[in-house]
Amino acid sequence: MSDSATKPNPWQPNGVGESDNLFQVELPIFNALPGAYLLLSRELIIEAVSDTYLQATFTQREQLLGRYIFDVFPDNPDAPNAHAVENLRASLQQVLATGQPHEMARQQYDVPDPLNPNAFVLRYWLPRNTPVLDAQGRVSRIIHAVVNVTENVRFQAQLAASEEREAQANAAVAEKEQAWQQVLVLNQELDARVATRTRELQEAQQKAEWQKERMQHIFMQAPVAIGIFTGERQIVELVNPMMCELLGRPARELLGKSIFDVVPEMVGQGFEAIFSDVYTSAVPFEAKELPATLLREGQLELRYYNGVYQPLKNERQEVTAVIQIVTDATEQVKSRQALETSAHQLKLITDALPVLIGYLDKDQRYRFTNYAYKAWFHQEPEELLGRSVREVVGEKAYSGVKKYIERALAGERLNFEATMPFREDFLKCIQATFVPDVQDGEVVGFFTLVSDITEQVEARRAVEKGKRQAQALAAELAVANEELRAANNEIQSTNSELSATNKQLKRINADLDNFIYTASHDLKAPILNVEGLVDALLEELPPESLQLEPVQHVVDLILDSVKRFKRTLEHLTEVSKFEKTQSTAPARVDLREVVADVQKDLALAIKAAQAQIKVNVSSCPTILFSRKNLRSIVYNLLSNAIKYRSPDRAPLISIDCHETEQCQVLSVSDNGLGMDMSQKKKLFAMFQRLHSHVEGSGVGLYMVKKIIENAGGRIEVQSKVGEGATFQVYFPRTS
Repeated sequence: MSDSATKPNPWQPNGVGESDNLFQVELPIFNALPGAYLLLSRELIIEAVSDTYLQATFTQREQLLGRYIFDVFPDNPDAPNAHAVENLRASLQQVLATGQPHEMARQQYDVPDPLNPNAFVLRYWLPRNTPVLDAQGRVSRIIHAVVNVTENVRFQAQLAASEEREAQANAAVAEKEQAWQQVLVLNQELDARVATRTRELQEAQQKAEWQKERMQHIFMQAPVAIGIFTGERQIVELVNPMMCELLGRPARELLGKSIFDVVPEMVGQGFEAIFSDVYTSAVPFEAKELPATLLREGQLELRYYNGVYQPLKNERQEVTAVIQIVTDATEQVKSRQALETSAHQLKLITDALPVLIGYLDKDQRYRFTNYAYKAWFHQEPEELLGRSVREVVGEKAYSGVKKYIERALAGERLNFEATMPFREDFLKCIQATFVPDVQDGEVVGFFTLVSDITEQVEARRAVEKGKRQAQALAAELAVANEELRAANNEIQSTNSELSATNKQLKRINADLDNFIYTASHDLKAPILNVEGLVDALLEELPPESLQLEPVQHVVDLILDSVKRFKRTLEHLTEVSKFEKTQSTAPARVDLREVVADVQKDLALAIKAAQAQIKVNVSSCPTILFSRKNLRSIVYNLLSNAIKYRSPDRAPLISIDCHETEQCQVLSVSDNGLGMDMSQKKKLFAMFQRLHSHVEGSGVGLYMVKKIIENAGGRIEVQSKVGEGATFQVYFPRTS
């Protein structure tokens, strides 16, 4: 060691005659050291030997003292490959040459058999050679320390030879191997302590006492309950304060008595069998969440414990005691029970909702389904568990959602609508949310929330059908007008037909408005009832249940679906209001003022997106148009340019205006996500969206198109995916 030359050493004599006196005083201490040690002179003559070393090598002290080490312990001629003497001599010479300790690898060094002359007893050792330095820093002696690991080596050999029994004995072998590894670690720690005591031998006794007190302190301060119970009657030999607290009695009432006599409430709860089995079989036992009724603060109380019962063996491998290590698992058990209760309450909530709530694992198999699945698939929810989604919903329906399932299992959260042909006579329009379940960075499945929007979709289709009918009637009206102008003799009759057609068109539009209003009004009541039901259920749940992540997650999904349902109804109402307010009279409107007003309304969104907006409308100081409708057009185009920005660059938006002979053209350009022009028709359709990763309704551009077309103008778009888009609105110069 680096400090060996500076610290006092009990084996460093200060004078010629001082060494013998030193030996006389210190050798009894050396002899009693709790390890196998030899003290060698520079000539490798044995000067002292510990009692443990004598026991390990079957020798007597008088046989060793004063003799050359390799005369006493020669090589075993039957083990020529061991090279025991050669390896040890090399290590000792290295210590003499360098003055530094040397720890050898495991050695086979057989010792003479005292009962059979010329025979040897197999031994494996972990040797360590430590120099003892004199006052001048020279090596005066060597402490040769060994740890007997023969049993460990034998065990490893037996393990290799018993591969056929390995499967049955694997648990016991692993525990024994672990025990030997612990012994090895403890021995290595003991070696370090012995080396320190050797360098400071004058304080050896004091440090030994300190170590003993320290170990007892650690035992007594351990944060788990520990007890040692000896003999078949399990006499209490040692208990720490945690064990006393667990048993509800002080140590003075427990020590020296049978645990079942002094703690009678343990009788009949299975502890007798556990202690007896471990003591007689020498096989450890581990208990998980074991229920036990014990005395606690003067009262019997049921609690749950995790415990390890480990047999303690003497040098003859006989079990003499059982050590019990126990931790209180009551809170974990109660938490799990509370979680199970919360899970039951959560199931009651999910079963009460008129939406499909489920969970699919990464193999696309159902692991949870709520009661709503029964109405759709005519099977109990439990019967669906473990079955693949393809099998449950059918091949046609599965093909429609397969791509969404694969995206969810790739980690993407999805909201989408789809038409699901579950059976020949059972077709549903659904609105679905898929939420990935990510654990430790890996998607292990996903949650599904499916709402039936068949009635809403049919209502939307009815609206669109009515619009198409109205457009068809308008086309027929145009043809009729042409025929009217070409045939003066049929003017009167054609005017009559035109009047009738206009009346019919007004009735259709009125019927459509009434239908939209009725649909949105009639659908509000059930969705508000669902929202009220969820609020009522949340008030009934205990607060701790609401803090659980699964409960919060499902509740968020439900409330999000209700919110999106209500938003769809609001959009239907907006369309209805829009159709009724198209007759606003045009006026000269300051375009720059309208743009500035819209920018103020969108100030927070512009700041959050760090958008740069360039405005150049000097060529069109005023536009002949409805101020409210012009503002709606500018607001929708500018908010869309911010909303559908590219994540790779800051938004750059240009608002320009120029005049032609027939029109004033307002242009709004951006450098955002852009779009596929093959889907241009879908862009201006009601409730249609090309990007689903941000909030939107699919109503804004539909209303912009209707506003400008009703005023005799038009809207055009040019775009490239990933580069941006330009919308041009053509306002007629005359109203």
